[in-house]
Amino acid sequence: LYGVEEHFNIARDTNDRIYGNSSPEKPMELAPDMPVSMNFWGFTPALFQELEKYFDQFLKMQGKKLKSECYLPAVVNDLIRAKKAKCAVIETSSTWFGVTYPDDKTFVQAKIADLIDKKVYPREL
Repeated sequence: LYGVEEHFNIARDTNDRIYGNSSPEKPMELAPDMPVSMNFWGFTPALFQELEKYFDQFLKMQGKKLKSECYLPAVVNDLIRAKKAKCAVIETSSTWFGVTYPDDKTFVQAKIADLIDKKVYPREL
């Protein structure tokens, strides 16, 4: 991985093009075949010292802002760009889903039940 950038409000427009915002001021078109991360990361213990430093800086700069968020992809990107970390990309054809909002729970429960019924997931996880 050469870099990672967080995007928000990803959606297709009326011409079926995909757009996302890397910041409120910066909408950009995204390629349909662009690799994406669902924030499923595997780290070695060496990263946690860097994460702690980054988070301390974040708190000093943003900690008093009610809606501030310390984004893990931003930390990874900064470390890759500074040549302090390497990140391998593992591709999959699986469909990813997760719980971000309370309304997501029912959908995810149904998807997991379907994967268990198809014996993709074991009954006891």
